[in-house]
Amino acid sequence: MTYRLVVLTHGASDTLEPTLRSFHEHVTPKTADYVCIRDGGGKLPPINPDGQTWRGTVLQPQQGFCAATRAAWKAATLPGPDHVFWLEHDFLFRQDVDLRPIMETLEQDHRLAQMQFMRGPVSARERRAGGLYQLRKDAYSQAFTNLLSSSAAYPYLEHRAYFTTNPSVMRREFMQACPWPTHESECEGKFGIDLVERGFKFGVWGAGEPWVDHIGKRDGFGY
Repeated sequence: MTYRLVVLTHGASDTLEPTLRSFHEHVTPKTADYVCIRDGGGKLPPINPDGQTWRGTVLQPQQGFCAATRAAWKAATLPGPDHVFWLEHDFLFRQDVDLRPIMETLEQDHRLAQMQFMRGPVSARERRAGGLYQLRKDAYSQAFTNLLSSSAAYPYLEHRAYFTTNPSVMRREFMQACPWPTHESECEGKFGIDLVERGFKFGVWGAGEPWVDHIGKRDGFGY
């Protein structure tokens, strides 16, 4: 199984370089394809450590979160690898990630719209609770993989609370069948509601521990 790395960035973000460095250090196997959508000027990222260049688009003027996500979603669904790793420009990985059992899990259960990576706490409420998972623990149910390729059972959480554009893995076929909506605002939340109504659910890799930290700040518009 292979995957395409799709990165969405906007403006002159100083978090993109450390995000990509963290990805290359912690995520295996290597991606088969690099796609970047930059919303609002600038250039595509430099050549990657494996020598591959980026494909993608620079949107000018800045289109905002919903339109830029729609452009990245469309680029993600072009013919190629079977899966997509969705990455925004301001996340650092806390630990190593092997995508092979994740991709196999998504192949075994097509009702799973995405496999998310829990982020570390950001808001004061999340910190007081001990983390995002601890704040919303009732929304999740425990599940385990049953992979043909491995005797190990990997834990993950299932829920129907939200879709996220935070780091996650999706099947490209799912993304083709479920285009990003045309809403000009609240598109992420509305998309998640629509997916649940269509019978989809969401996975979070692990047992609730954080896998990534959000290091950015809200700027641009709609982000």
